[in-house]
Amino acid sequence: MPPLSSSQLEEYLEKNQVDLATMTLEEFRVWLSYRIEDASRQEMFRQRLVIRDLLHRNRRAMTYRMNRLRAAEEAYHAAPESAEIDALKAQLENLDKAVTGLAAAVARNDASAEKLAEFQQRQQDATSRYETLMKASVAAKKLAAARSSYEKFRHDIGLEDAEAALERFGKERGLQSSSSGDRYEEVSRRETIEFIAPAVSKTPTSCEVLNGATLGCARGELDQIVVTRRSDDDFYDVLAIVEAKRNINDIAHGFRMRQENLAWFCGVEGGYDPQLYRTDQFPDGHFKGVVTHQQAGQTYRFNQRSFDLFARTDASQPHLERLFFVTEPRRLIGCTADELGRILYVASTDVSFDITKEKSVKAFWKRVKDIVEPMQSLDVLKLYLASGQAGNILFAKN
Repeated sequence: MPPLSSSQLEEYLEKNQVDLATMTLEEFRVWLSYRIEDASRQEMFRQRLVIRDLLHRNRRAMTYRMNRLRAAEEAYHAAPESAEIDALKAQLENLDKAVTGLAAAVARNDASAEKLAEFQQRQQDATSRYETLMKASVAAKKLAAARSSYEKFRHDIGLEDAEAALERFGKERGLQSSSSGDRYEEVSRRETIEFIAPAVSKTPTSCEVLNGATLGCARGELDQIVVTRRSDDDFYDVLAIVEAKRNINDIAHGFRMRQENLAWFCGVEGGYDPQLYRTDQFPDGHFKGVVTHQQAGQTYRFNQRSFDLFARTDASQPHLERLFFVTEPRRLIGCTADELGRILYVASTDVSFDITKEKSVKAFWKRVKDIVEPMQSLDVLKLYLASGQAGNILFAKN
């Protein structure tokens, strides 16, 4: 759909006043309860809750076995024979691999049977010495017993199976994510060609849209840039930068990164840390010289002058003009998807967390404030509205 008008953006913001920084403790508890309820539809989250609850119910017995195991490990490492036992164990692992490989090579007539026999004898000697030391070591026996008790307990309470299920769900989810592969850029490209190029150029037919351009930047890939060739040389000027974020809550992260990137492209020292931008091409971390982008068999050349339209007279003010966002009008939740994931991970793994207890919620809220960045999508959208550039926000659906 076309770029938003100020009234449309204002109407959206009125319905989405979610600001974690200004919430009361009870408002935060309600917010978190809803997030947990929503996440509970996901298998991985539910499985983490299963594991958390298992650990909570068996907390005392698990702590006893973990402390016993930790003490046994410390006593073992302090024992004089432990260094030789560990060295023999590592040697045996290498010999096992060597014997297996040689056996296969002998079968293919690629190695001699005498060589295999030699390694088998070395394996047998090392095994004999290892077993002798293990039988004589009181510390090793206590460690083995403590480890066996700990692992048996994990099996008996179902923790071992629960963690295996979580790992399986994680692998399945990874396969689903890689197969979907929809990064929303194609939707953004359509909006860029239809609406953004005409907005930034009087001759949009002379513009081109480039995808996934890094332009030598070590900390950013630009989803789309609208460019046009200069009339006086073979370089291109950047007319607009477009960020594609299907989840509107993620435009905050995109906005923060582009402010830093644009400071680097425009040579605004103090707006970025040159240590983070060092590459072979830019060893001092500053953007100087020429960068290129390859697309459809064509080479596009850029230099610092290419970003003159993004230069600011007041370096303390954010880059808003010519920085566009294509997103979907979902509800704001007060944090990015990544931050929410980290919050929910803590909620689903912290055995001491209890959302029904005020003290627990208060402690959790403190942790959340350390996770969530101060500037969120609500703040970004308010900036665009206040500056009269609501049209730099486009709501689109896949």
